[in-house]
Amino acid sequence: MASKHTKLDKRIEGVEEKIKSEIQSLKSSVKTMVTEEVKKAKKKIEDDVNESINFIEESLKDKMAEIKEHAIYNEQYSRKSTVRIFGITETDEENVEDKLVQFFNNVLHTEVKSEDIDICHRIGKINPSPNMPTMSQAASARYPTLVINIDTGYDLVEDLTTDIYKRLCDIKKLDSIERCCSIDGKIKYIKKGERAINIIKDGRDVEKLMAGE
Repeated sequence: MASKHTKLDKRIEGVEEKIKSEIQSLKSSVKTMVTEEVKKAKKKIEDDVNESINFIEESLKDKMAEIKEHAIYNEQYSRKSTVRIFGITETDEENVEDKLVQFFNNVLHTEVKSEDIDICHRIGKINPSPNMPTMSQAASARYPTLVINIDTGYDLVEDLTTDIYKRLCDIKKLDSIERCCSIDGKIKYIKKGERAINIIKDGRDVEKLMAGE
């Protein structure tokens, strides 16, 4: 009888050990599954958060770029009747307004009176060099447009904002550009081998052009 009980006990112990092993294995499997699911859920949450952050960042960048372009446009619009004139020699105790009136009438053969000019002044330090620019703001936008389109041997350019002027200079340096200029504060260019006239709408257009797109 003792021998039979011993064998039965051993079998029971064997079954218990097997059950314990199965339970332990099941626990381990469940733990692994839970861990993997948690990792997946965590990664999905992180991806969703990162995607949301990236979307917000891009939206903010677009909004900031839009605000900047609007500010540049407003500043340039305020200069629409203003031109910079190079080539008029500076003299002591000069009357810039009288000089400009004479310049328009005698050199450009455009009838201009003192009352047609709102503001005019020299830019920079006193310098007798004809390369020193003269700033002229006309009472009507008609005069800057007329002046800029006449070939006189003098340099007459639009009074561009710093941002637009920099864009213009950067585009002119590109090997792919045949011609580039600004008209009414807008940059226009023609690529080499092409006839189409392209217009720069904002800074993103410049970035694409600089990147060769």
